[in-house]
Amino acid sequence: MSKSKKPRKRSKQPKRKKHIRELQKRVPKEQTSTLEVRSFTVNSDGIMNVLPTPVGIAPMFSPDASKKPEVKQFNAIWDTGATGTAITEDVVIKCKLKPIGKVQVNTANGVRESNVYKINVALPNRVMILGVRATDTSVHGADVLIGMDIIGTGDFAVTNFKGKTTMSFRIPSVGKIDFGKDSASKSR
Repeated sequence: MSKSKKPRKRSKQPKRKKHIRELQKRVPKEQTSTLEVRSFTVNSDGIMNVLPTPVGIAPMFSPDASKKPEVKQFNAIWDTGATGTAITEDVVIKCKLKPIGKVQVNTANGVRESNVYKINVALPNRVMILGVRATDTSVHGADVLIGMDIIGTGDFAVTNFKGKTTMSFRIPSVGKIDFGKDSASKSR
């Protein structure tokens, strides 16, 4: 092995450890000792133009808290084009959320001021993402928009094999998904 490759391997270790520490802050303590990999898959009978899942939303709370707020169920859309998570006014009202500030957000309809809320998000794979900063906005066809702030904590893939969309997500990230490499090896 050349000398130039060894430092790269060593430099990845601290980043990986830092990533795991960040995940541990977001995952309930009972899951952090092993950092159990959780995943879920959504299959459709045809091509989907949106990626929907159910999610649970609650005001931010510590998993260690003696009194935890109720986690309410909502419909979500996963959007890799969204930087952050967004929620509708309905979520704000039903979860009795209080804004922690305001921020300028860029939407398809232009720039606007939006309230910011700190929430916990329960994904279908039974992982609670803690302390997510969510902005209020309208979400066409859903109550919650899952953005790259959550998608980026794990591995995310969408396929349309035989005209049927499959979306899969796992947390934490456990490996690289490389369709280009897969395609190259199958074309030989």
